[in-house]
Amino acid sequence: QFLCAQRGARVLLNISAIFGEFRVRTDERSVPAQALDCGQDLDADHCASPRLFKSHESHATIAKGAKYIYVARDPSDAFLSFYKFLPAYMHAPPLSVEAFAEGIFGGLSHSGGIWDHFAGWWPRRKDSNVLWLCYEDVKADPEAAIRSVAALMGVAADDATVAKVAAKTSLKAMSAEGTKYDDHYVFTQLRDRMGFPEDAVHGTTKVQSGQVGGGEGGPPPPGAPA
Repeated sequence: QFLCAQRGARVLLNISAIFGEFRVRTDERSVPAQALDCGQDLDADHCASPRLFKSHESHATIAKGAKYIYVARDPSDAFLSFYKFLPAYMHAPPLSVEAFAEGIFGGLSHSGGIWDHFAGWWPRRKDSNVLWLCYEDVKADPEAAIRSVAALMGVAADDATVAKVAAKTSLKAMSAEGTKYDDHYVFTQLRDRMGFPEDAVHGTTKVQSGQVGGGEGGPPPPGAPA
């Protein structure tokens, strides 16, 4: 089992899935990420092994006994990426970046503050079952990150395999895949619990610009809506 603690982990989830030869349909790519919330039985038979899960949990609360890929990202980039995603995902009315920041830093994030999250995982970075990666390094040298993931998973990664995985997990390739990475399955499963009408549709994506530095292109002007 491999769990990616998310701070820009979508690309690492995809890399790991390809190495694990996950035979999943487009609509099912995000099922492991929210298995419990979506009523999935984690002890049922699975289509591939090892199983792969994505998590936002801190080290203190995450399920133990697995191998872990932790992706850390510049907090300003992570915040702006979250700002572009969450209000649209929740069908929120126009929301200024200041109001969003007040809510997130005021304790609305169920995963806790980013500094506590970093501090919880940092002491574990040299553990044999933990791979700590910085998103900026993954962007700068994806092939090196792919080899590191392969080493953690114990799978072969010759030059041809690394090139294949790199091509399939590039921003261009993942952007072209559309709904595979947009969490529409999770949204559909949880729509009633979140209080949305039956005709509410998912309308955002987790594959964005992938920009490093400058807060995902810089913050909007004060008071600008999402």
